[in-house]
Amino acid sequence: MTYPIVRQQVTAGALVLSGWWFDIATGDMYAYERTSRSFEVIDRAMADRMIARIAARAR
Repeated sequence: MTYPIVRQQVTAGALVLSGWWFDIATGDMYAYERTSRSFEVIDRAMADRMIARIAARAR
């Protein structure tokens, strides 16, 4: 989001950014959550929220 063209495209809804991190030691997968401004473990609840957001964008 620090690049003007990226920020413009995200604001326009033409680009969606995702940040994922995999912890090899634990096997946990994390996704960046804008609302909390942190990486959160992808559990069932997180996966359901992510799927709902993707489905809403596809409409």
